[in-house]
Amino acid sequence: MKVFANGNEVACADGDGKVVAAFPDVCMSPPPPPAGPVPVPYPNTSFSRDMKQGSKRVTINGKPVMLRDESYYATSPLGNEAATRNFGAGIISHQVTGKTHFISWSMDVQFEGKNVPRHIDLTTSNHGSNANNAVPTPNLARSATSSPGQAAFTACPCCNGPLHENQKDPVTGQPFETIPEMEFYGRIARYRMERRAEMLGILHQVAEGKLPMPPWANKPDAKSGLPVKDNIIRMGDECERDFKKLQELRQKHPNCPNVHNPPDQGCGVHFKVLEPGLAGNTKDGGRWESARTQSIEEWRLKGHAIPRNDKINHMTPADAGGCPYSVQNLVPTNVLKGDCLEIEDTQTRLQNMMPPKSTERKLLFR
Repeated sequence: MKVFANGNEVACADGDGKVVAAFPDVCMSPPPPPAGPVPVPYPNTSFSRDMKQGSKRVTINGKPVMLRDESYYATSPLGNEAATRNFGAGIISHQVTGKTHFISWSMDVQFEGKNVPRHIDLTTSNHGSNANNAVPTPNLARSATSSPGQAAFTACPCCNGPLHENQKDPVTGQPFETIPEMEFYGRIARYRMERRAEMLGILHQVAEGKLPMPPWANKPDAKSGLPVKDNIIRMGDECERDFKKLQELRQKHPNCPNVHNPPDQGCGVHFKVLEPGLAGNTKDGGRWESARTQSIEEWRLKGHAIPRNDKINHMTPADAGGCPYSVQNLVPTNVLKGDCLEIEDTQTRLQNMMPPKSTERKLLFR
């Protein structure tokens, strides 16, 4: 039996939860001096079956449940066993084979007075006590609307027409794989936080005189104008903040007009779009203009005053394979108020953090 909180599987000792390749956990590793030690990034993996300090009275299938700030995963081997504690271990946590803690959870579902962590909630790995500044990584289990295996669509799941350019591989014509909605945003956050951890690891070694500053680190970023090293850290910080905010807002406001409820069905299906730029290919002038006009008219019929020049948003973004033209996937900005507008802005910021190269997209969705 699976138990869900807010549409995501509750993390428990009998569950399918796993934190896969929490990367990079940079640890000081052999060889010994004078050639070493050297910083080596390790991918850590842990499982809910290895839970410790779980619930005492509430169980799922007879086994304990994860509780906020009390429970943790203690998987062995973790993945960084090749590192050496005598050389300083992890450069951030100063641990090897450490615990995996949750740093996010359900805001309104509690067992034994404690919030319960779920599928896609963030974790950090390899530390000795509570969560620190290690790389946050999603706990992957199952959403209430997901199913085993990979659904393959022969038509757009939203409009039922032929697959759009942003839903299929441009070479093979085969549909991209699908991904649960919150996992889509979680993968973006994880990717940017991993890049941040790599950068912090380099800067740590530079500060200790073990590495020279890379020549690219202080060059200005083309978009932000910040030094590349600072921009990498900024993107990680913003993605961590925005993903946590999005989880809270989506949980609090499941009925916002820009939220598919239930998620991951029909127009809410998200795809792993591996090729950048495909979303732009869908906005051919005539069909897009017709769709945005129809969306405005439909929302006007619902009583909203929508100006003709209002921005039209995709509820499932085109960069996630969202249907470009169905009014069921379109919502004018003027319809959105308060936290619903904040959901739109937060999702847009995360979407804009998707890497611009296909090689990076493959890492994002690995």
